[in-house]
Amino acid sequence: MRGSRLGQYLRKCRLESRLSLRQVERLSEKYPEKVANSYLSGCERGRLIPSLRKLLVLAAIYHQPVQRLLDELELDLCHGPAPETSDPDELRRLGIHEAQTGDLGRALACFRKRRELLDSESSPLPSDRSAEIRMDVAVVLKRLGKFRPAREEIEGCLRIPELSSRTLVRCLDLLAGVEREMGSLRLARLHSAEAGRLAREIGDPLVLAHTENTLGNILFHSGDPGAAFSHYEAALSTFEAAADWRSSAVTASNLGNCLIRIGKPEDGIRWLEKALQIARERGFRNLAADTLACLARGYFKKGNLDRATDLAYESIGLAREGEYFDVLFTAYYYLWRVARRRRLPLEEKRLLKSLRYFRTKVEGRSPETESFDEQLSRPGREDRDA
Repeated sequence: MRGSRLGQYLRKCRLESRLSLRQVERLSEKYPEKVANSYLSGCERGRLIPSLRKLLVLAAIYHQPVQRLLDELELDLCHGPAPETSDPDELRRLGIHEAQTGDLGRALACFRKRRELLDSESSPLPSDRSAEIRMDVAVVLKRLGKFRPAREEIEGCLRIPELSSRTLVRCLDLLAGVEREMGSLRLARLHSAEAGRLAREIGDPLVLAHTENTLGNILFHSGDPGAAFSHYEAALSTFEAAADWRSSAVTASNLGNCLIRIGKPEDGIRWLEKALQIARERGFRNLAADTLACLARGYFKKGNLDRATDLAYESIGLAREGEYFDVLFTAYYYLWRVARRRRLPLEEKRLLKSLRYFRTKVEGRSPETESFDEQLSRPGREDRDA
């Protein structure tokens, strides 16, 4: 039911504040927007979605950051329908499948329903399984671009006592990735270093490969693509040997982006085309959309504006199906850059309007978001590569 996650959170805040529905109504009377007890009851039950004005009032009464309530609301809106099964193992299998094929809203619904079922059991769960439940949700939240809720889930995992080293590596590695997306590169490096140290102690090459890929991402976003390259290369060889196709495609795409950044677009494009082939063959829809946008970047940097345009539109066609806003932003960004290069002011203006909208939907950092923000802050500046 829409609004259920926000409703549960509003109820939790009210109970923690030791307030009844009528007491909240009385407290709201001093604000411009009154919150009737029947209205709040409907919101808590998931029957109503509160207006922004009423959310502001409730945030003030509960002493909660407004952004936290907005995060909960946005997660409700992107939440897909949950399957009918009540088998926790089947729900996890379905959730992993939906996440890999790009239906992140449905994946989130599967993992959340699994959590509710397991949380309702009378006997306590083993530590690693409790962490697994949270981590599955956190992975999807990260891919949806909901970094604050993802970080909260991971921090909740790290508070669970007696985690195995393997689970701890996964927690720290994912936390490093979230901190990178949020721009906290120093924290990301610290978490990544600890994850890598534990992974080497475990001695599992696949676990270590995931930490190598994460460290490569951190170095890339820190402005050191040359250092990132060796970590991507090491990770990719392990993923290919293990036939981990999704990780192989992700890392091949990372290698391609790395080569494009250091001025080798032709080599980068070859790696991106390899990643795209894997993504298409294996049905990784969101990864295919992302790789197409990266290819648009590569061809733009080569100066092949026609090919860049075609790839950007192909990426948009896939990304719209799953509302992959980070991919949509990148694809529209290069269409905008092409319009600027070709001196098409009307097209540039139209694309700029779309870009502004998608920018509000993207929390993570990328060369394109940074370049776009910089160009908007200095509108008269010369067009340059991202």
